[in-house]
This record gives sequence, C-alpha cells and structure tokens, in this order.
Amino acid sequence: GGSFAAANADPTVDAVALWTTGGTPAETTAMTPQVEYNVKVTVTDGNTLGDLDTVQVTIFYDTDGFYAPADVPGVGNTQTAAILTCTVGATPSWSIDPSTSTTWVLVTASCVQPTLTGSSGTFEFHFKPGKIATETIDPAKWHIYARADDGDSPGSNAKQNLTMNWYGEITMNTASVNWGSIAPGSDFGDSTKQTGISVTYIANGAYDEKVAASS
Repeated sequence: GGSFAAANADPTVDAVALWTTGGTPAETTAMTPQVEYNVKVTVTDGNTLGDLDTVQVTIFYDTDGFYAPADVPGVGNTQTAAILTCTVGATPSWSIDPSTSTTWVLVTASCVQPTLTGSSGTFEFHFKPGKIATETIDPAKWHIYARADDGDSPGSNAKQNLTMNWYGEITMNTASVNWGSIAPGSDFGDSTKQTGISVTYIANGAYDEKVAASS
C-alpha cells in the first residue's frame, strides 16, 4: 500500500480591473491623487483559495508607456509605485509599501478577501494614490500588475495603460498679507517687508506660480 499527495494546482489571475468607488462604481482607466479606487483581482486556484499565501497588487508608473514584466518594481516609491499586499488567511492582513512618509493610502476597512473555500473569487484592494503620484504625459502610463502566490508557482496578470491626472495644492500660513499704508514706489526694504510668511506647493507634475496684489 501507499499514499498519494494531491497535485498542486497553480493559481491563475484571471482578471485585473480598476474601479471607481462611491456613488455608482464603474471601471475606469484614469486616477486622481487622493481619490479612492478599487483594484479587483479575480483569482482561481484548484486547491481552493485557502491554498494561497498572498495576493499582491503593484501600481506603477512607466515612462515609455509600454508594459513589460521587467518594468514591475520590487519596492514602493511615493512618486512611482505602490505595492498592496493581502496575506491570505482566516483573518487577512493588508499592507502597503511605501507605508511611511507618504500620502498613498490603503483603505483596509474597505478591502475584501473572498470566501477561501471556493476555487475562484475576487480580491478587492481599496486605495488612494499619493499626492505626488506622477502625472502621466504621453507616452508615459501607469500599469497594475497582480500576482497570486501559493508558495509554489505563482500566477499573474496586468491591467495596462492607465493615466494619472494632475494634482496640486497650495498651503499658506496666513489668509492674507496687509502692508497698511505705503508710499507709491516703495521697495521691499526693511521698513516695508512682511516676514514669517510661507507658501507650500505640492504637485505631481509641472505647475506655474502667479502672485498678484489687490487694489
């Protein structure tokens, strides 16, 4: 007599899609920093989804716009990549890289792990792109690479050719600056200058500054 172990079934990533959230969710190909989106990754594993170790999503910027597996980064970057990971289990663990000094957000409360007893299901990764996730100017694009790993032979797939909209914000430490009464033709010498004023610009692409005075 003898015993036989069941053959391992390699997982497959059947679909990768980017969806909007809130209102009436729909598939989209464009992102705006600080707006919540949902990456839906449909995975099949003949040994059931409980056989999976991790499902990982890498959202990354590609300067030439042509997707290639070699382009997928291994680490996150506030400007060019975010790696979202679901460690599969009875209580799934969700993580993001980069996880510090960044405005990328993994909205873990909205993330979904499907039922693990089935052989197919959709993992949902809710996230917000960071403020400086690079704006796409042709030919550059963003891509999403998804990988399902069961500790043996991983499966993968990708959603290609996405765009990132321009984002910018201005923060000033005072609502206005008042010089009071100043004689015409005065320069910004010691008697007229205002100090302690700061303006902070954050943008994910090119921008212009314009300064104007009221009457």
